[in-house]
Formats: sequence, structure tokens, C-alpha cells
Amino acid sequence: MTMPTEPPPRRRRLAAAAAALAAAVMLATSCADDSGRGAVFTSRTKPIEVEAGDRFSIAVPDNASFGDNWKVLRPGPKSPIVRSVEADYKADDDSDPTAVGGGGTLYFVFEAEAPGRTEIVLRNCFRGVCDKEAAHRDDKQYVVTDTYRVTVR
Repeated sequence: MTMPTEPPPRRRRLAAAAAALAAAVMLATSCADDSGRGAVFTSRTKPIEVEAGDRFSIAVPDNASFGDNWKVLRPGPKSPIVRSVEADYKADDDSDPTAVGGGGTLYFVFEAEAPGRTEIVLRNCFRGVCDKEAAHRDDKQYVVTDTYRVTVR
């Protein structure tokens, strides 16, 4: 009688990796669909390419209790190419999203309206530095402006 043999270790590792990848893809797809944020982009160095009618988001690290204060500078409300829909915050600690001092991710959600190219500009006015008329010059180092290049097909 022949005893069944186990696959070689390399095959077991490949099978495990393939199963993990499949599970990750399924999880990412379901999360993107359920959140209403569409495709999520995090890198300001890579261009964003979407189709007209698509919903997409730009994610930035955020901790309002520490002083982060992100805003959309561009596009304005009358942009024909992309439209700002909402800002959606998700705490890092799902068990207590109201935890004082806890950070998270702020998702700026946009709708691709019409074909064209534009830029989305986000600014973080750390601890309200941008709102102060005579802000100390050293405070300006805490102002972060990120520009994202967007192409709508």
C-alpha cells in the first residue's frame, strides 16, 4: 500500500501565499465597496487615474486631538472635472473611535464628473496655524500642502 505524501515545502508555501493573497483581495474589494469611498489613493507622487462617474478617495493620516486640521483647497465647488463629496474619518482603534488622543485616517471623497485633468490640493493647518493672521514664522513649518494630479477619462 502506498502512503499519501505531503507536497514539498515549496508548494505548501506557494499554496498558502496564494490563499492569503486571494483572501486579501476579497477583503479589500468588499471594504472598498461597502465604505462608499471608491478607490483609495494615498501617494501624492503617483497620478490618480479614474473614469468619469467613478467615486474615489484620498487618504491622509489625521489626529485632530493632536492638532491636525486638513482641508480641501482645490478644486473649488464649481469644478467641472471632480467634485468634493465628503470627508470621512476612520479611527485607528475601531474598538473605541472616540478615544482621546487616538489617531486615524481622514478620507476625502470625490466624484469624477467629466473627462479632463486637474489637481486636488489638500492642506493641513497644524494647530490652526493657517488661521492666525500673525502666525509666528516658525509655526509655518507645520503647514503641509499636498498636491494630487488627477486624470478623468
